[in-house]
Amino acid sequence: MQILSGLINSITGRFVLLVLLLMACLWVNDSRGQAEEASAEEIQLQFKVPIIPEQMWVFRETDGLDPPEEGVIFWIGRNREGEGRFLAVTSEKVLVENTFQQLLTQNMKAGDPRLLYFGSTYPRNSFFHRIDLDGDGSDEVLLTSTGGVADNAFLTIFKVTSAGVRQIYKDGSRFSLRIIDIDNDGKYELANAGFEWVAQENVPGPKEFTIYSLNQGSYVRTKTMTAEEFTGLEGRFSKQGRLNAPVTLEKRPVFTLYPAEKQSHLLESK
Repeated sequence: MQILSGLINSITGRFVLLVLLLMACLWVNDSRGQAEEASAEEIQLQFKVPIIPEQMWVFRETDGLDPPEEGVIFWIGRNREGEGRFLAVTSEKVLVENTFQQLLTQNMKAGDPRLLYFGSTYPRNSFFHRIDLDGDGSDEVLLTSTGGVADNAFLTIFKVTSAGVRQIYKDGSRFSLRIIDIDNDGKYELANAGFEWVAQENVPGPKEFTIYSLNQGSYVRTKTMTAEEFTGLEGRFSKQGRLNAPVTLEKRPVFTLYPAEKQSHLLESK
């Protein structure tokens, strides 16, 4: 699983250094407390909702090329008034000096071709991952996060193509989510334990799992399984050697990957 791919060595140009310095200033000022927070908050990206950038991640279809191919940038930031966190996806063209200056001072309208996606996201522990879920040879982007009083797990999936960026799944669970190739066809289903629970030896446990399958490029609900049925499925996968360790955030499982045998290479670190 490749995380934070190409953040340092895949972006070139003097102005990118300025961007990274601005990010560093944000992080440093935030750690110094509220006395210096106001100066950091002067740096905002003017999307539909202006955001103070906190994270930046670059996705490229192929990493390691020299010169690098043009990628897309995932920005995560918070509203200045503290009302929510937002995710913006832009083309890398916004890092051209004049364009970035405009992004700091003028609202980027929804119809701007450089703005590929904008929406709300979850409050804590956001990490990006990439994996080919539909077997077409191109990776999808997975954003895992946590939020809520119970520190619930959330998963958002994006399809990145030459036509743009499209959200194909977004949901959460009190327990965890599984990515699982049920029928071993190289296309992954999602199993979401949801938020309903039953007592299991005086400890809350999942009541059932909802299974989502790819249909016309998006994940749609196809069936439900009781927790007992899904546990049995996990047991069979374990015996077949198709069980992989959970991907975790802050020691909390967010999703578990059960690979098809023919796609076991996806487990290798890139």
